[in-house]
Amino acid sequence: MALLDLWRDEQRAMSALGHSLTEDQGALVVPACPAWTVKDVYAHMAGVADDLLAGRLDGVATDPWTQAQVDARRDDPLAVVLDEWDEKAPALIEALTPLGDAVDSRLVVDLWTHHQDVRGAVDLPGDRDSERSVWAADGLRSFARSQFRRAGLDPADLAF
Repeated sequence: MALLDLWRDEQRAMSALGHSLTEDQGALVVPACPAWTVKDVYAHMAGVADDLLAGRLDGVATDPWTQAQVDARRDDPLAVVLDEWDEKAPALIEALTPLGDAVDSRLVVDLWTHHQDVRGAVDLPGDRDSERSVWAADGLRSFARSQFRRAGLDPADLAF
């Protein structure tokens, strides 16, 4: 499966989860991102799409870049944040399509990771057997092993 197909499918799955949540669930703190609520994670996802489409890449993937995405949507209800993300997702895929699999794989891994972060926050584990989940987990394992090797340590086998 191509990277953009993985991203599209993961975006749809995470968005569907978001649309099923109440505003109270949107206000839950995300343990894996303790400075953010569930809604903030979705604001980050909408912000990534918005920033990439607008070419706002200064500081990409830094804490200030992601926090600006959250802050820009601070007063929006979860449903509005989700609608923005759903609206921008197809345009982002279209804009990135010429890159094919040269798209930075971190785009998919970040999305998958935050999907799991939200699932953990709302106590709804799952969606770990999909093709996109297997792909992301394999990529994270490979990255972790390379970091262990670079540090001169024996690689660990990580389970997700």
